Amino acid sequence: MALQMYCRLSIIACALFAAASTAQSQINPMDTRGKGNRAATDRFVAQRKQTAKYNSDAANALSKKEYAAAEVACREALAIDKQDAFAWIYFAYASEGQGKYNQALKAYRALVYSHGWGSSINSDPTTLMRYVLALSRSGGRWDEAVAVFDRAQKQADGGRGMKLVDAQFDSARPDWNGMKAVAHYVLGTRSPRHEPADPAEQLKHLEAAVRLKPSWAAAETAYGRALEKAGRREDAKAAFQRGARK
Repeated sequence: MALQMYCRLSIIACALFAAASTAQSQINPMDTRGKGNRAATDRFVAQRKQTAKYNSDAANALSKKEYAAAEVACREALAIDKQDAFAWIYFAYASEGQGKYNQALKAYRALVYSHGWGSSINSDPTTLMRYVLALSRSGGRWDEAVAVFDRAQKQADGGRGMKLVDAQFDSARPDWNGMKAVAHYVLGTRSPRHEPADPAEQLKHLEAAVRLKPSWAAAETAYGRALEKAGRREDAKAAFQRGARK
């Protein structure tokens, strides 16, 4: 993971830690009406602080590409709270970094098909597209990938009817290259709701989208914009020209 990834993840972990501290500060020490509730709240705040620390440790390890260490930190966080979405997404990143694609797939499933809990991470279209790519790497089922893609389409605009991308897939007709191209395109053009996007990572996703689906003008144009932002003007110009011809 790049240093930018570490900065983003560290900010998030610190925000969680601050939220836990805020929750603790809101306890009224003069309120004696619910000592049992007070004790439970204290335990909850302590747990949130501990999981925030483990998430910060995971972010630090990811920034150094110490994926095994990141996995350990995530496991510690999840041992405390199995509903910690940040720990699950970091766990997926750490698993992918080690080539443990089946393990990463399980992490995405835990996030997307959570029962009784959720967050902006669980329903984020970028999380769903990472899930799709995890399925493709681990030999997952095509019908599961289509179901996840359809879910992402519905979540694109907060469920208000705007599609994520102009594409459709048939669960009876596998098209993994097309699906992967769309997933990379989405990851290359959308920012996650829970963290800032990494321009270098988005550029790689768009490179993959163009490679997988060379005839896709929208992907080529988006790739050109990303190249332009990266200061690669000649490459951007060539991408724009290819996109105009498609």
